Amino acid sequence: MDDETGITGEDGKDVTIWTVVKIIPDPTCSDHEPRQPEHDHFVEFDITGTRTEKYNPAKYGSLDVGTTYQR
Repeated sequence: MDDETGITGEDGKDVTIWTVVKIIPDPTCSDHEPRQPEHDHFVEFDITGTRTEKYNPAKYGSLDVGTTYQR
């Protein structure tokens, strides 16, 4: 694991960094209206995210990349 991605600013420096901590195939669905996957499986990603001092919410938005509950 520990694969990273994020946003790089115009100056080439990191604005945000997301690290994949764990990949969970076929997680338990807690949605009140469960659905079947369109292509065989659902996959859940457990990630950590960091904003650097270069992060500007007016430019990059809230950066919501998911939820804290399983769907």
